[in-house]
Amino acid sequence: MKDYVTAREFYEKLEQGWKVIDVRSPQELKYLQKFPNSINIPYPEVVDRMTHYFPDKNVKLITLCNAGNRSGMTARAFRRRGYLNVYVLNGGIEGLDL
Repeated sequence: MKDYVTAREFYEKLEQGWKVIDVRSPQELKYLQKFPNSINIPYPEVVDRMTHYFPDKNVKLITLCNAGNRSGMTARAFRRRGYLNVYVLNGGIEGLDL
């Protein structure tokens, strides 16, 4: 099973209403783009806050960060807790043509 989305798939899924978990730090967000349907949960806080923000384990989620490392770890944490539709933006923000 593919566990990532390409930049093109990312934009398509945004239009379909998928939720985005942006795990970048607040400092990173000051100067970089934010996305519709996104919530910022800095990576160190994700595990503690996931069920608060996403109680439905069938929610459709895309995780992102700058390059894809933190978002990959975030997606794995969600999957280990039973979330079924969690994907990583391949290459992170750096992989998008902004």
